[in-house]
Amino acid sequence: MRVNSVILFPGAVLFTLFSASIIYPQISWGINTETGYNFASGSGIVTKSDFLLGLDGELEYNFEKENRGASFLIRAKPELYGLRNNVFSAKLKAGGSYYQKKENFNWGIKLTRQHNIYKGNNLNLNYNIFLLNAEASCFFIDNTPFTLDLGYAYQTTKDRFEQNLDLLFLDAKFFTRLDYLKIGYGVYIERFKILYEQWGQFAFKDSNAGWRIGPQISLIYLRNWIFRAEYRFLIHDSPVTKFPSYDQWIRLLAGKFIFNDLSFFILVDFYSRDYNLINDTSDIQPLIYFPIDQENNFYFKVEYDLSDTCSVYIRTGYFTERFVVNDLSFSGWNVLMGVGVGN
Repeated sequence: MRVNSVILFPGAVLFTLFSASIIYPQISWGINTETGYNFASGSGIVTKSDFLLGLDGELEYNFEKENRGASFLIRAKPELYGLRNNVFSAKLKAGGSYYQKKENFNWGIKLTRQHNIYKGNNLNLNYNIFLLNAEASCFFIDNTPFTLDLGYAYQTTKDRFEQNLDLLFLDAKFFTRLDYLKIGYGVYIERFKILYEQWGQFAFKDSNAGWRIGPQISLIYLRNWIFRAEYRFLIHDSPVTKFPSYDQWIRLLAGKFIFNDLSFFILVDFYSRDYNLINDTSDIQPLIYFPIDQENNFYFKVEYDLSDTCSVYIRTGYFTERFVVNDLSFSGWNVLMGVGVGN
């Protein structure tokens, strides 16, 4: 199983051309093709059960020079949800990073650009996401490192309307290690602003702004099992909501290598919100906050390595995404068989 990050540093390629003799480049790539059956939920944009055909490919370039490094990655994930549904989705992502390591202090800059496309019957939806963030790790306190992530994100959604979301965020964590268990605890703070404009017969224009703030905790265990869990509880405050309004976010990854060539993994990615609206009318619905990462997933995967560069797997689970457009959803259960190749 390969787990990759998505980051971009625009000057990485040029820097490599002029420094080829003193850096250590590494190119990695991977392609997963999978097919199976999708059991539709009966609502949302996928209403009929039918076959699913997907492709997930990525190419990453890394190089290091002494205590500095950078990376560049591009990824494409197109999926076709049956002929009866006539739904096509594609997620295109490019990103990279630049980082420096020192004895007690590391820092880096990351840039990500993502474009999501959803096409189907009476649907032509596009998401554009831009993310820029700076990260720092400090090791001045024994056995208690501190990480700080400060960033800016911009998201644009277009259909028969346009909605723009700007946000600034601060993610701060302390970490404590207990044998094979690593515990993280801290706070997440976010300032967001939404601009919405609708055209046509029912023209509409408005805005909303607010805060999301609250505690977070993470657990990482690496020994016989691979286990990682993260949880956030964020109080939501804006002119269209009243207390108590909050978001919850849970991410869980657990897995184990049964033999050298056989492994299984479980992934849970869950986001929920409970907002109390000041005025429960439809005209403020578009102004409710929609997060950058809107996917909820639950997957179970069994993988067998045929060689160092090829594997086969079976994956089953449930997914759902919620959209700004009339509270539409994209969801279903699926059972898939896949083949992965790469280095």
